[in-house]
Amino acid sequence: MIIRWSAVQDLPDDSPYDNRGVHIIRLRWGKVFDIDATEDSQLVAAGLQIWARHGVKEALADPILS
Repeated sequence: MIIRWSAVQDLPDDSPYDNRGVHIIRLRWGKVFDIDATEDSQLVAAGLQIWARHGVKEALADPILS
């Protein structure tokens, strides 16, 4: 399955956030077993820094690994 998406919003400092990406999801017997995410990760990191400066502690949390 391929999902093309866009994420657009104003960040808490009033700067715009506009990111686009593609997720390629592989299914086996109706269950997800692999996800490949392509997006502008530097834009994500910059946005998370802004959220953290505005009090969102989770913005700098360690990634969830499986």
